[in-house]
Amino acid sequence: MIKVIQVSKKIKNRQILHDINFSIEKSCILGILGENGAGKTTLLRILSGLVSPDAGEILIDGGHIRYDNHKLRSQIGYMPEDGGLYKRLSVLDNLKFSLGFYNHLSNPGIQIDNYLSQFKLKDRQNEKIGKLSGGMRRKVLFLKSILHHPALLLLDEPFNGMDVESKQKAMDVIREIKNNRGAVCISSHSTGELENICDAYLFINQGRVRGKGSIQELKSKLAISKHMSLASIYLKIMGG
Repeated sequence: MIKVIQVSKKIKNRQILHDINFSIEKSCILGILGENGAGKTTLLRILSGLVSPDAGEILIDGGHIRYDNHKLRSQIGYMPEDGGLYKRLSVLDNLKFSLGFYNHLSNPGIQIDNYLSQFKLKDRQNEKIGKLSGGMRRKVLFLKSILHHPALLLLDEPFNGMDVESKQKAMDVIREIKNNRGAVCISSHSTGELENICDAYLFINQGRVRGKGSIQELKSKLAISKHMSLASIYLKIMGG
């Protein structure tokens, strides 16, 4: 579904990404792991079409993100680590505004209402975003990224600040997208949250891919015990 070919990016004379190569198939959840500043957020922004690479190509279902941006953006849901919400608008108005960019949905009001109820935001729907806690804003950002049923969902540190119940509901939604032949990329620096949900992993350090594959593939490549955790694999690959 997605092919990333020799993607590089420099920001303010700093090389953020170096010749990134990987692919993601349909019905796959990919965990992108790396420490803060590794280049994960820049990679997700490039995949979303918000930022152009300096070099390389990104193909989504055969379409080129650089030249077919408008068409492909309707298939992509992106949850940034921060920002993306209008603080002076209410929860409900933020979600309605976001859905206004998509015209393929039936009964969008019912859809919003259902998600607000699931994530226990129904009684806060008329409150302005600026008055909500960080955890609640994260939930609204997550809902904004999934309301239009994207075929490709990009999540940047999605679980930060979420309560346990909301985190579990978010994971259920992510699995549902996968089961509907979608693809999901989840960026994190925490292995614990990704170990039980991802099908494959991409390890990035200083803007370079240091390892990629399923846990089984990675253990085989590294010749390590099948009982080792994702955290142990991470340390092995990153040289920790």
